[in-house]
This record gives sequence, C-alpha cells and structure tokens, in this order.
Amino acid sequence: MDQSWDAVPSSRFHMRRGGQLIAAVIVLALLLAPAAANATPNRAQSGVGYQNTFEHVSERDAWTKHNGDPFGFVGFTNARPHSGTLHGRLSAYTGSQSFTLRRFISGLPASAECAARIWATFTGNGNARFAVHDTGGNQLANVNFQLSVDPVYREYTMPLFFPSNDDTFDFSITFQGPGGDGRGEVNIDDFAMQCVW
Repeated sequence: MDQSWDAVPSSRFHMRRGGQLIAAVIVLALLLAPAAANATPNRAQSGVGYQNTFEHVSERDAWTKHNGDPFGFVGFTNARPHSGTLHGRLSAYTGSQSFTLRRFISGLPASAECAARIWATFTGNGNARFAVHDTGGNQLANVNFQLSVDPVYREYTMPLFFPSNDDTFDFSITFQGPGGDGRGEVNIDDFAMQCVW
C-alpha cells in the first residue's frame, strides 16, 4: 500500500555519502513508524513510501519472476515467512533466478533521497544481491546478502540512492546458483522503500 506523509526536518537527510547508512536507517524508521512521524509538528519536507509484505495478491503480482534454472524455483510460499503467512523464495543449482519490482513515484523531485530494505535469509551456496536500477539500467545502489548457517532472517538496507530526475525504480533480488551439484536458497519478505525531500 502506498503511504504519503510529511518527513522529518531536512538536517537529518543532508548527510551525503559518508553518513548514508545512518540516513537510510532514519528514513526507514520513518517508514516503519508513520504514526510517530505524523506526531512531529512543523515538518518542512514531504515524503512518499511503499511497503510490500507478499501477503496480498496485488503485492505478489507486483513482482516479476525470472526463472533461469530449470531445476530451481522462483515464486511464493508459506514455508518460511519473516512475518505474516507468505514470502518470496528463490532457489537454484546452476542458473540465475530473480524477482523484479518496478515502482513509479509521481512528482518525485530531483532533490529526493531514497532508501530501501528487505528481510532475507540466504542458505547454501551461490551469490545473492538486492539492487535498485533506474529505467536506463544504471545501478543506483545495492547490497549483497550474507550466507547464513541457519535460516534466520536479517534486515538488508541499501545505501541512500538519488533518483536523478527519474521517477521509476526497478528493485531486484537476484540469486546465482553455485553450479555443479550445489544448491542455494534465498527467502525474502517485508520489502519497504521511502523517499524524502
């Protein structure tokens, strides 16, 4: 569901490259606690956010699945959710699997700063990445998933990214299988993004 609200004062969001992780965490804290953000008086900025929990058909339909491994899986299941009942899952032996989510944000100014996060587990072998691209295919930010010995969800937050006059973002979760007889699996849930200006 889309949410719009006023954000916090601009001083928190003018920490450029050096403080991106802190700023991204602050942006996402606003996304996850809109009631607290709405309680702050005299805010000078605006913001827009989006959450996708995989629970509703419209949320699942927003993701495009790319299956590049005939023996793998890319889809939705109730086997290991972070919250709720359903989540996304990618598994592969030799090919590449991915989910892509395209988000259009009307009226996003060039001065906007955006952040995104997803909860994920990554077990087995292979490589997995959470990334965002503009419509020209330019990567704006990414974070690699860490292998887990046990399937415990971790929160992965991208560094701040800047839209550069583009109002459409392609978020992707990509998993490349290890090859040979190995197999890996990525479970994803509770995606969120937030832009402020």
